[in-house]
Amino acid sequence: MSNSTFQVLCENAPYHSKLISTIAELDYVPLALEHQTSYVDELQTRLKQSEARLKSLSETTKKERKEHESLRDSTARRLAHKLTGRKEKFHAMATKEEHEYVDALEKEFAERDAHGVLITMLDEAEREKADLMEKATHHDGLKQEISALYRQVFDGPTEEYPEDDRLEHQVHSTQALYDKIQNTLNAECRACEILAQADRTMNACEVQIKDALAHSQRAWIRYHDVWERNALSLAQATARQTQDLCQQARNVSPLVEPIGPLAIARGCVLSIFERQEDLTL
Repeated sequence: MSNSTFQVLCENAPYHSKLISTIAELDYVPLALEHQTSYVDELQTRLKQSEARLKSLSETTKKERKEHESLRDSTARRLAHKLTGRKEKFHAMATKEEHEYVDALEKEFAERDAHGVLITMLDEAEREKADLMEKATHHDGLKQEISALYRQVFDGPTEEYPEDDRLEHQVHSTQALYDKIQNTLNAECRACEILAQADRTMNACEVQIKDALAHSQRAWIRYHDVWERNALSLAQATARQTQDLCQQARNVSPLVEPIGPLAIARGCVLSIFERQEDLTL
């Protein structure tokens, strides 16, 4: 055995061990970055779609509000219908306009909440992507370092190691198998992290539903019906976030099963307008 080759191996053994250990800790990064990039792209697309829906719903709400307020505040029309004995017809028209306005308002509120959730999810996803990109750069640098170390030690003739070529082939085969197993492990670990986040959002949704229930039991108190609707709207948005996270976990790992729809009852702000109607009719 050549003393020079053996000496180089001994001198670089601690450095090699450190490189191998650090690389192993970061081997999950390339696949995680690939998944995270796809997730960020998906969220950006959904956010643009939500912005378009929100713009359309906002325009619809403004139109319905204008028609509702015009009819509600029309003293002349109200008096004319009352004098001609058509008060019930006027009331039916006002109720119809009111329901259309409320429906538009609820849809806009729900979309606005969903839009806010998407913004939060995208911010978090982009921060995680930036962190993974930094780790990926470090991971690539370490792999270049260890490749340079291998070239330094093993490039050129190594008469003291006649089986070098055969062993190198075995190393490549073993590395390929290791990479495959590591990618599977990384995917399952990533799926577990996402499902843990989904569990936290599901718990938050449960708290919001209980909050809505508490307000519904005090709906006769001023503003509690508004707080009930807000809590239900937040629960709807959080439920959608939970479903999104579960779908993301399914995209990462085929072992994750679907959770099915999470239906949350829509809040209603009709009682607010009904009180106004009692004061104006």
